[in-house]
Amino acid sequence: MKKITKRDVALVTGASEGIGFEIAKSLSLNGLKVLMISRNLKKLRKSIKLIENLGGDPEFLCGDVSKKATPVKAIKKVKNLGNLKILINNTGGPITGNILNLKEKNWEQAIHNNLMSVVRFSKLAIPIMIKNNFGRIISILSTVVLEPSPNMVLSATSRAGV
Repeated sequence: MKKITKRDVALVTGASEGIGFEIAKSLSLNGLKVLMISRNLKKLRKSIKLIENLGGDPEFLCGDVSKKATPVKAIKKVKNLGNLKILINNTGGPITGNILNLKEKNWEQAIHNNLMSVVRFSKLAIPIMIKNNFGRIISILSTVVLEPSPNMVLSATSRAGV
C-alpha cells in the first residue's frame, strides 16, 4: 500500500467482534482512520473502547448491512473522514438449517446480508477508489463456499455469489 496518511480511511463491516474486530483493530493501530460498522451498538462501543485503549482512533456507525440505507450512510460518513482506501466486507453468518426447514424470509435475509451488502458497499466504494487512484476491497467469506454442508445452505449459497 502507498504511504498511509491521517486522511486515509478503511471501512469495516461486522466490526464489533471476531474477524471484523481484529481487522479494524489492526488497521486502526497501523495508522488508518477506521469506520467500524455493526448492528449491535453495545458491542460496537465496547470494541471502540478496546481499540482506543490500545492507541487507535476509530469511528463507528451502528447499522444493519442488509438494509439499503446503511451503505449510503457509511459512505457519506467516510467522505467526511477522508479518502476511502480499504473496504472490508464482513458479515455474520445466517441461521443454520437445510433447504426443507428454511423459510423464504430466511433466504431473503441471507441474500441481503451476505451478498447484496457486498454489492451495495462495493458499488459505492469503487468510484471513490477510482477517483483516489487507489483502493482495496476485501470480502470475508467462509469455507462453506468451497465445501458446503446441508445445514449451512444459506451461508454457502449467499456467500458463493460474492
